[in-house]
Amino acid sequence: MIRVLFSDLKRAVGNWGLMVGICGTWIAGLCGVFAMIVSVKGGMGLGENVVCFTIAQTALSSELFLLIIPITSSISYTAVFMEEFRSRFILSYLPRAGRWRYLISKSLVTALSGGITVVCGMLLIFLTCLIIFPPDKFQQELFLNYFSVYNRFFWEGMALCFLNGCLWAFAGGMMAAITKNKYMSYAAPFILYYILTAFQKRYYGTLHYLNPQEWASPKYISISQAVLILSCICTILCLIYCYLMRRRLENV
Repeated sequence: MIRVLFSDLKRAVGNWGLMVGICGTWIAGLCGVFAMIVSVKGGMGLGENVVCFTIAQTALSSELFLLIIPITSSISYTAVFMEEFRSRFILSYLPRAGRWRYLISKSLVTALSGGITVVCGMLLIFLTCLIIFPPDKFQQELFLNYFSVYNRFFWEGMALCFLNGCLWAFAGGMMAAITKNKYMSYAAPFILYYILTAFQKRYYGTLHYLNPQEWASPKYISISQAVLILSCICTILCLIYCYLMRRRLENV
């Protein structure tokens, strides 16, 4: 199992899609707060806040960042199963890996690839903001005085980014397995995100927990609720994805 998992992880990390996804997430986050960066550089104050941290947090809740997550988290590894299936590579690999080891490894690495993509993009956003707005002595003291608060916000943001990356990666892999089209693994998560967001705002505005934007940047629900929703959905999508892959492999 470890060897199969390591092989898939190596392929995911070495995939050009991972770097494209990380860079896309990073650029989208910075573009989402570009006007804010220019304003602060021009002299606009942000009150008694650690500027780099405040701007980075704002970037993680920007419309552009939330919109790009379903795309960037799905371009690394979600199409791999369908590529192996259509190329018949699976005929030689499956007997050596084992059917269940293959399914478990594919589902785990699919989730990890999506989660890693978004988390790495988030870390680059924080690093870039730190370089652009290095904290002065007052901000350093403020950060140390409220370290537990900033630390909690940071890890909560990382958990949400990771789980959202897992969710949309599962959605992409699942749609590729259903349609037998690897390009659907890239397009379907974005389409699903857009539809769910638009429908929630238009038809059932009070059911905020059904809005994908709330899962990544909670405003009307709590962080714990968002984590619980994401964990449940990821578990369900993982099981469906494994089932779909197993169905495709029945005649292999």
